[in-house]
Amino acid sequence: MKNTIIFDFDGTIADSYQLGIELYNYAAKITGAPLLSAQQAKELKKFSARKIVKEYVSGWRLPLIALLMEMKMMKIVDKLKPFEGIKEMLKELKDQDYELYILSSNRAKLIQKFLDLNNFNFFTQVISSKGIFSKAGSLKKLISRKNLELHKIIYVGDELRDVEACNEVNLKIISVSWGLNDKEVLEKANPNFVVDTSKQLLTKIQDNLN
Repeated sequence: MKNTIIFDFDGTIADSYQLGIELYNYAAKITGAPLLSAQQAKELKKFSARKIVKEYVSGWRLPLIALLMEMKMMKIVDKLKPFEGIKEMLKELKDQDYELYILSSNRAKLIQKFLDLNNFNFFTQVISSKGIFSKAGSLKKLISRKNLELHKIIYVGDELRDVEACNEVNLKIISVSWGLNDKEVLEKANPNFVVDTSKQLLTKIQDNLN
């Protein structure tokens, strides 16, 4: 059984934070949700996804806002760029025969379009979890369906909810500090590791799965 790395997408591979704020405000104008100021957008980095939804999106608006954001993003996905060094790191992992997956709450079709545009042909499969708070269940299904062994898997993500999901599954996680939640917030959630660069990420993966 190969060593397996499961990646989040937004904020981990794709630098989507600022574009996501713009798309949220676009959808908020349509649905009547409160707009985010530049200062509020910075403050979000200290909040969990649940708190963000509670503070800014009423329950009935959430599915509509998500749909509007996805539809708009599909039209402008070429504006979405990978983080520096990510492509080189993924290539190195693939060359070393790691099995690579993406598991994200974003749409698989959108993610695949990004991968095609950027020639990211490293992943065995792209999986979209059902809902932003269902990642633990999606991880369990993937592990079961592919007969993966927990001690041979690492998840890589940028959010508190990634840490929560991995804790629920008893899965090792490396949190990256360049995404939604800032480093201090992530460290308080006690992931296995927090890294600041793609080179550090590659080293932590190699040190803990070889």
